[in-house]
Amino acid sequence: MSGMTRWGAAMLLALCASVPARAQQAALLRGTVRDSSGAPVPGAYVLVLGTTRAGVSDSAGAFRIPGVPVGPRRVRARSLGFGASEQAVAVNAPETIVEFRLARAATSVGKVVVTGYGTQNTRNVAGSVASVSMDNVRTQNVEGVDKALAGQIAGVQVIQSNGVPGGGPQVQIRGVGAIGAGTQPLYVVDGYPLASGGAEVRNPLN
Repeated sequence: MSGMTRWGAAMLLALCASVPARAQQAALLRGTVRDSSGAPVPGAYVLVLGTTRAGVSDSAGAFRIPGVPVGPRRVRARSLGFGASEQAVAVNAPETIVEFRLARAATSVGKVVVTGYGTQNTRNVAGSVASVSMDNVRTQNVEGVDKALAGQIAGVQVIQSNGVPGGGPQVQIRGVGAIGAGTQPLYVVDGYPLASGGAEVRNPLN
């Protein structure tokens, strides 16, 4: 066998040997995320640091991350209400299993104001905000929540505009002198704004 032939055969063998090696460069990383008591933690975000490979745990706390490069890796799991946990993991093909235990962590947030259409930090609120406790209106004998607001908030006027039994009142939140804005309130229920209707729409006796 000539030298050229031996060199070609050696190159062919090297290429054939490298094919399975390349195919084993990625592995499946799977496992579970649990809290300190052993209960599953759903919705935990698991990230292989230094890569874009990540996954989220299901209702049983299980996660699967395919295509993780083999070798030593650091993997981090975190979830809202828990402290993050990070482990050194030797990722091997075809799959590697890792278990996480997350400890509950107390989280504190700045003072916020909850409005009908979202939440805002108190320092970012430019307008006037008031709240009414249900303890103040629960015992009132009224036909609707609009009448229950009468006398509860400064600057809010609840006026019975007609004598129809069960007829809805007129609610003014800016006063008749408001410039560039209406005086009728915007009602938001569960995040959905309701069209302002007249007494015929709100009348429970119709």
